[in-house]
Amino acid sequence: MIESSTAHDLTFSFLCAAVLTTVTAILCPQIIQVLHTPEGICHDADQYLLVIFLGLPFTFFYNMQSSLLRAVGNSRESFLFLVFALGTLRILGFTTICWTHQAAWITAGLYVFLMFRTIIRKTSS
Repeated sequence: MIESSTAHDLTFSFLCAAVLTTVTAILCPQIIQVLHTPEGICHDADQYLLVIFLGLPFTFFYNMQSSLLRAVGNSRESFLFLVFALGTLRILGFTTICWTHQAAWITAGLYVFLMFRTIIRKTSS
């Protein structure tokens, strides 16, 4: 039952992330126009939004994994992974806010995935 629910969560998150990322990345210039962004910063705003939208799959993945950890009673680990990811990125010198945000979600998602995989192995054996 848990494997089936986890597989459905993973599939649904992947599909939602893929659709939202594709649609928003393609519509980035139109979103900038709808927001009435000043001409002088349109290019920078477009690049920023694109980075944020390309990071959606990692955000979905991290949130799904952390919710699964919370479902099995482990709410502390996902928070610690996020803190560790931000600290690691700070030490490595990521200073641009936009890229730090994406890299933090990617790193935290990978750490939570490894922790979740360890939990599944322990409970299945």
